Amino acid sequence: MLHRRVELNAMTSRQLIAFVESKLTDNGVRKIIPAKADLDQAYRGFAHGRKAEVIIKRELAKLNCATAPVPRDLKACVEDYLRRHPAVRWDEAVSEIVNGGAS
Repeated sequence: MLHRRVELNAMTSRQLIAFVESKLTDNGVRKIIPAKADLDQAYRGFAHGRKAEVIIKRELAKLNCATAPVPRDLKACVEDYLRRHPAVRWDEAVSEIVNGGAS
């Protein structure tokens, strides 16, 4: 049997994946499917997440934030916030103002 050294970083991503997959297959490694209880739990978790996503999208669609009133003195509020918190980015300052934490 001929052994040849190959630097892994000399391979393209596709070649490396093919190499690793072939070695796994050669050694009998295969995908597993967990026990029924684990599958059931995973399914319920994904179903819960999907339902939450649908509810959130529906509720967000009801909101029309494009017409939310913007404070007339927003620039002054941002400047004031940044004077008190100089390490904060301006968009973080706006977020704090929206969330009522601009004190």
